[in-house]
Amino acid sequence: MTTHNREYLLTQTVGDLLQKERHVRQMSLEKLAELTHIKLEYLENLEANRFNLLPAAVFVRGYIKLYGQILGFDYQPLLAVLRRDFKEGVKGQLISRQFTRSLIRSKWRLTPRLITGASLATLIAVVLGYILFRWYQLLQPPQIKLLSPMDNQVVSAQVLVEGQTQPDAIVTINGSPVSLQATGYFSGQVTYVTEGLALIRVEARDARGKVTTLEQPVYVKF
Repeated sequence: MTTHNREYLLTQTVGDLLQKERHVRQMSLEKLAELTHIKLEYLENLEANRFNLLPAAVFVRGYIKLYGQILGFDYQPLLAVLRRDFKEGVKGQLISRQFTRSLIRSKWRLTPRLITGASLATLIAVVLGYILFRWYQLLQPPQIKLLSPMDNQVVSAQVLVEGQTQPDAIVTINGSPVSLQATGYFSGQVTYVTEGLALIRVEARDARGKVTTLEQPVYVKF
């Protein structure tokens, strides 16, 4: 965003920046809601930083991108501000980050016993770390790489969804199962009947029952 330098961004919230960009272009919230197909109350909550009253984080990022596309500014710095101020919860909602710092100062007296204990503790930590890493790898759910459509892409009513996952997974797109090739490639067709922001949900389940879900926002326009 060319109108804001780094120092300025550090002192601003996402809502502040969106509101300023809209005011600069002299556009009302009602007109923006009409152009973006986003509910007016969502736009009001977004500019007021009331993220607890908004849908999941993936939709909030989509709203910010639509702001940039409609008003004609670079939305990437705003997404960075969003990541700075909020993290995504396990259910996809935005949670405010709260940083707490503590500084503990203590004086250590090096002794042979302390050195031996520290060395033993380091060795145990390395061994446990390796075991946990291997265990973590075994328990990981299948990975999904979505090839098409791109994030927040403008699409038509018929959307071809393509992606890649592990060959033994069972894949569904918006709840409908799709075939999987030996290479792990999958594809499926999604049909929309209304325009506006939509969500493509891809789920992959492996033989152990581990599930990975990927959500991709798109903008439907007939």
